[in-house]
Amino acid sequence: MARVFATGVLVALLLVPSASAKGIEHAIFVGVDGRAVDVDGGDRLMRAGKAAGFPKQGGYLLVYPFLRSGLPVGTGRYYPASRIACFSIFRVSVSLPCYHAAPYLPAHLGRAAALPRFTKAPTRIVHLVRNGVTQALNPTAAPTFELAFARWRNAQEATAPESCALSYVAHWAGPEAATRATAFCLTPEGVYAGGRLYPVSPQAYAKLVKP
Repeated sequence: MARVFATGVLVALLLVPSASAKGIEHAIFVGVDGRAVDVDGGDRLMRAGKAAGFPKQGGYLLVYPFLRSGLPVGTGRYYPASRIACFSIFRVSVSLPCYHAAPYLPAHLGRAAALPRFTKAPTRIVHLVRNGVTQALNPTAAPTFELAFARWRNAQEATAPESCALSYVAHWAGPEAATRATAFCLTPEGVYAGGRLYPVSPQAYAKLVKP
């Protein structure tokens, strides 16, 4: 998951009909209640069929694909009822390109199929500051932090770190913005905020710790 792709290249990689998303290892599906399911399947998970319009009905699951290197590679939505997937390298938005999912994805959702679905717009980071410096919402930082707080059920109680080398301030937009942490610390163990530690992948930490 360590590579950075241009937006157009990634969309083509993930969503060109009958094409395989080379380098994808797994994807994490998140429900509206904070539960998450990791679905394996490699490149087959992100294969797509014909282009589709944005679904007007039916709830969706948040989707976070990961590369084999361990880094997230964008965000998306999956609508199980219509079997339509919509992805972007940066954000989950109404303007995402959508395609009919190839048969592999709906057939291998497993426990993810039972996750409760979102019906409102997703809550997302719109502005990010690291150690006082504004950061670009790149393909690693934004998905890493949005996933960490979206699957809040995975967080554990923790004591505050004695010092924080990577301090972040985030501005959120969306229906759950008021519940999201606006100040947090990135540590090797995860993201610390408000007495809780939210897990992140070691590869994402290694990427983000670099200047």
